Parts: sequence; C-alpha cells; structure tokens
Amino acid sequence: MQSDTETEIEGSDYMEQNKIEQHVKIAALIAMIMSILTFILVMISQIWGFLELSWWVFVDMFLLLGLAYGIYKKSRICALLLFSLFLLNQVVLYINWNVLVTIPLGCVVMYYLFKGILATFFYHKKTTTITATGKQFNDKWYKRFDLLSLWLAISVWFFLIMLIIISLLIIHTSIVPEMMGGIFLFIFLALVLFGNLLFSLGGIGLGITSLVKYKDRKLFAILGIVFNILFLGPYIFSIRFFV
Repeated sequence: MQSDTETEIEGSDYMEQNKIEQHVKIAALIAMIMSILTFILVMISQIWGFLELSWWVFVDMFLLLGLAYGIYKKSRICALLLFSLFLLNQVVLYINWNVLVTIPLGCVVMYYLFKGILATFFYHKKTTTITATGKQFNDKWYKRFDLLSLWLAISVWFFLIMLIIISLLIIHTSIVPEMMGGIFLFIFLALVLFGNLLFSLGGIGLGITSLVKYKDRKLFAILGIVFNILFLGPYIFSIRFFV
C-alpha cells in the first residue's frame, strides 16, 4: 500500500504506463543523438573545414543534453522546447543550405518528439502530486494561478518562436507572394507582440498572486514570473526605439 507522500498513478493499466515511459525515453534519446551529432559536426568543421560552424554550437550541444535530461524526468517544458528547437533548426537548415533531403527524416523525428510531448502531458495528467505534508492539489487547472502563470509564459515564448519561423519562411522563401507576405507578417507580428505583452503582464500578476495566496505553491509561480519577465524586460526596453 502506497504512503501519502508518494505519487499515485490513477488506473492500473501497466501497458499504458509502459507506453508513456517508452515515448519519453525515445524523445530523450533523440535529444542525446542530436547533441552527439552536433559535437561531431563541430569537430569536422574545426579540423577539416567542411562546414562553417563555430564553437558556439557547443551551447546547442549542452542545451540538448539538458533538454534530454529534462524529458527523461518527464518535463513538459523541456519536451516543448526540444520540439520547437528542432523545428527552428529544420527551417534554418532549409533557408541556409536549401536542403530538402532531410525533410522526410525530420518529419519522422518530429513525430516521435510530438509523441514525447503527449507522453509527458499524459503522465502529469495521470499523476496526483502530493506535498510532503500529505496535502493534495486537486484544484482545477484554471484555479491554479501558479500553473496559469507558467503556461502563459510558455505560450509567450512559443508564439515568439513561431513568429521567428514564419518570418524566416516568408522572407527567405516564395511560399507566399511578397506583397501578401508583408501584410500577413505585419498582422501576425502585431497580434503576437501585443498578445504576448498582455499574456506576460497577466502571467506576472497571476504568479505574484499565487505567491501571496498560496505559500506552498512557489515553484511554478516563480518559474512563471521569471520567464514572463525575461520576455517582458527586453520588450519594454526596445519600445523606446520604435516610439
């Protein structure tokens, strides 16, 4: 019989839990392979000069290793960041080198990364978090100010990454006609930036409210406040250059 301080997995379907573990491990393994390939490419570029890569790519390598560990620990944020980073790398690869051969393989990798994202979310959905004092958090998600703050921060950065990807595609490809692309990019830019501004302010407010109201819900609230400030700070600082 489990104690009150342990995490309970609702339901007794072992195969379902085993499938979650499998998808999570596959996503973590992909991140590790990407990190190893990055190291090999850097070595080749520095020794033989086949590719124009700098030692700054090591930052990507360590980031990928960190994301792999986070996904192995079933972090939803790390799974989302890895998927976004891989998608951004595919877009940059296509724009810089016009490589189409990697698209089929990239789609397969993105499929397994997406399955990893779903696995982390499903794991946390089936898991009831218990505090050390035995108190359960059974509140609905919309009543958890700390979670709302963190999710708003994730949304802000996700939309910003999507803005960068769409901008690169419109500017460097002919998918959309130039005039229509400019109009679409301006509308999307305005919606994302102003929407993200409201999301960031709301996320900071919800995070602070959670810290004041719930003394035992600090982690997600602090993460939400920090990530929202990281977006909002440079955003507000840059406004004076455009006004």
